[in-house]
Amino acid sequence: MASTMTELEHPKVVSHSEWLAARKEFLKREKEFTHLRDELSRQRRALPWEKVDKEYVFDGLRGKETMADLFGGRSQLIIYHFMFGPGWAAGCPSCSYLADHFDGPAIHLANRDEALDCLGSQHACTVPKELSEASIAYLRLAKMSRI
Repeated sequence: MASTMTELEHPKVVSHSEWLAARKEFLKREKEFTHLRDELSRQRRALPWEKVDKEYVFDGLRGKETMADLFGGRSQLIIYHFMFGPGWAAGCPSCSYLADHFDGPAIHLANRDEALDCLGSQHACTVPKELSEASIAYLRLAKMSRI
């Protein structure tokens, strides 16, 4: 590993035939991983769904919304936990980056009968508490609305 951020450790340089042999060997491992990931994904999709009996109510972009409202008439709901801690001037940088791109997959999710919302203790889209310190993130994401 490099000792400083400016000092990079580079892979060794080899001939085309050596590179091709190494790449083909690595490709075998990549394909094994892909097949394993596909099988795990299939098993995840086969997991039973959990019935939610509790009546959750959230303060959302459209006022008070129940958990059922968040589904927007779809059979599945994807929830993203947007981190916005007490005293923070802005949301988590990684969460903010992801939230900036939530609108991109909207048509794909709708075609799969899925809705997307982001939930957190204090954040932007649908909050179970007062917005208070999250109002900056709320205003930033209000344009997005719920997908």
